Amino acid sequence: MLAVLALTPSHRRSRTALQSMFWSRNGPSDGAQNLRTALRRIRVALGDDADCVHADSTMVALQSGRFEVDIDTYDFAGAANLPESNQPLLLEDLDILKEPEFEDWLRDQRLAFETRLDEASRPAPQAATSRNNRLAFWLRVSPPDGLSGSSEYFYSNLVATAIAQGVSECGAAEIATTERDTPGINLKVSMLTKQNGAIASASLSEAHSDRILWTGNRFIPTGGEQVCDETALMRFVNQMVDIAVYCFRNLGSDRNMENAFTFGFDAIQKMFQLGRDELMEADALLDTALEQDMNGLTLAWKAYLRTFLVGEHNYDPGLVSEEVRALSRRAIELAPLNAYVLALSSYVHSFILQEFHAGQELAERSTELAPGNPLGHAFLGAAASYNGRHEQGLVHLTRARELSGPGPYAFTIDFLAGVASTLAGRHEEAVYLNEIVRQTKPDYKPAQRFLTALYLNLGDKQKAIAAMEELRKSEPDFSIRKMREPSYPSAALKSAGLLAQNDPDFS
Repeated sequence: MLAVLALTPSHRRSRTALQSMFWSRNGPSDGAQNLRTALRRIRVALGDDADCVHADSTMVALQSGRFEVDIDTYDFAGAANLPESNQPLLLEDLDILKEPEFEDWLRDQRLAFETRLDEASRPAPQAATSRNNRLAFWLRVSPPDGLSGSSEYFYSNLVATAIAQGVSECGAAEIATTERDTPGINLKVSMLTKQNGAIASASLSEAHSDRILWTGNRFIPTGGEQVCDETALMRFVNQMVDIAVYCFRNLGSDRNMENAFTFGFDAIQKMFQLGRDELMEADALLDTALEQDMNGLTLAWKAYLRTFLVGEHNYDPGLVSEEVRALSRRAIELAPLNAYVLALSSYVHSFILQEFHAGQELAERSTELAPGNPLGHAFLGAAASYNGRHEQGLVHLTRARELSGPGPYAFTIDFLAGVASTLAGRHEEAVYLNEIVRQTKPDYKPAQRFLTALYLNLGDKQKAIAAMEELRKSEPDFSIRKMREPSYPSAALKSAGLLAQNDPDFS
């Protein structure tokens, strides 16, 4: 267990993941008891350093800064030059028979270790030979048919390049100029200008077989002096990025191929299901992705996941603040020019760390790098709202809604727009936005909290009771009085003055 925690990038695993890894043959209750026993034995063995291991109701972790992992400073170059018979084996003799999940984990760790030894033995290792790049998907922009030399060719190439950059920034694929042996997708975009706009035609095809994965057309109206309305064009680009990302995940399934992207993609899908178990599973998937490729985007998503633990499951922000700060800092160090990394880190600083000015600065940097990125505008709007500039926040969030594609986080943008509307005193608009969220994400508790308070404030007691009863299915003790408690995640409602009602039906 200590080896697993030490070699996991975040040095933490969920209790359910550890039980599954070490006691899969036992039932849940026996597995939980075995885990408690193991933790007691570890703490006894550590003596005065027992508090190095932290455990709560859901997670087990090693406290950062209290330990060292020798592999972090290991002399791979020196070990690589040893005779083959003396080559080290990672975690030698640490096999657990009949525990397949642990054995799979150990096999992956040893493969990664051997790969690092192999790379260290080469005088000038090439990036293309690394394990991660051998598994990386790629995207190539194909020229549009029959438009060579025309202004339509220029616009077609401009839009296709923007889509490719978005896919790359999402971590789904590398941009390639020539065909590679690994699975890839060809992207083709044609922009045919008309008097009142342009018809954008796009297709995604599997590179080695030319199999069409997706194709479609979209009319984009003209925008004043411009061939296309800028907002409509950016929205089309974002929609195509989301579609291409889904195509790459399906391509991975078709080829039975797993890499850092596929693990990260699956983690994001689970994350936005919002349940505690799904969030723990998502966190474990992100750890697996980081084991394959330590990159800033995955670290940023891992930090962002904690906002759901705080907002959805009442985690104390103070317990995760040190971790999210470290994750965000490292994410930005690794990917300082990635708009998604900056946007996700922005919201972590605003929502968990309550550092609103830092949140706004990070979001501004995100939108400067990628003016069409909806998450950057969404979290810039959130930061502005938290800073008291409610109307400005609403402007940014409206922009985010205009730009957003069909990705899994679209409902989050709608909800944040509802928060900004609430803080700006536009309660009817806030109800409309939160109802959209409730329709698309019925289990999203923050929207139900807002609807309870908003309907009660607007005098629609029947709808307020309906929203409250829906929320009580997952929070039996929910009430307006409960939301007034300092630890309850309802800062915006408190700030908007919507929790002052003393109606006995809601106490």
